[in-house]
Amino acid sequence: MKQFDEIMFKHIPHEDNQLADALATLSSMLALSKDGDMPLIRIQHHDQPAYCHLVEEESNGKPWCFEIKEYIKSREYPPNASENDQRTLRRLAMSFFPK
Repeated sequence: MKQFDEIMFKHIPHEDNQLADALATLSSMLALSKDGDMPLIRIQHHDQPAYCHLVEEESNGKPWCFEIKEYIKSREYPPNASENDQRTLRRLAMSFFPK
């Protein structure tokens, strides 16, 4: 606290703290030195959910959930899947309920 000129505390009701939760998560991912510069964090507001701006067509023409569904059906990994890919696929399959 000694490094700041001013500090203000403000109570945010639980139902309104999505931004605070996101910033807390982000700050836990940053490794900062005591004398290092703070990274700039830019916050933008979008009219639509952010995922609408990032949706790209799959290069293989299959839906994004194809590999998850195939793994659930066969318990076989895609060819050339790395150990990290396999671990991610297992994690995603555990909470995936296709409609």
